Amino acid sequence: MRDTSPHLPPDVHFVQSDGLLLEEHLQRGYFDLIFMSNYLEHLASPEDVIEQLRVVGRLLKPGGRVLVMQPNIRLVGHAYWDYLDHRVALTERSLAEAAAVAGFRTLSLITRFLPYPFKGRLPATPMLVRAYLSFPPAWRLMGKQTLFLGQLR
Repeated sequence: MRDTSPHLPPDVHFVQSDGLLLEEHLQRGYFDLIFMSNYLEHLASPEDVIEQLRVVGRLLKPGGRVLVMQPNIRLVGHAYWDYLDHRVALTERSLAEAAAVAGFRTLSLITRFLPYPFKGRLPATPMLVRAYLSFPPAWRLMGKQTLFLGQLR
């Protein structure tokens, strides 16, 4: 992960760490919500995906939530492997299963959410993004990334 601290507000504390080792740098039971985007597919194995979700669970307050946006291999197809560092193939079902094994219950699962990749030929202006997000039928046509919201049991 690259250091983004120069672009963050002064009251945001940036931590650069292996995701599986976050407990060495962050307080357990501190967060209400943890968001991960296009990350889990880069881990070494399905077991690491489950362990990453368990680490997230330990960092959350009781009843805390995890929000995951993930390319869905079932929808993306062979383009999923166009990135050398994609190692774990995930669908909406395998993501929900991994979260359940890690101690989360599914609150919401949107199989088709954002296009893949989100950076495309069209500029992602705030107005265009707002228009896309406010029109769920477009998600069914263009969405190839899954959005999962889970709550710690």
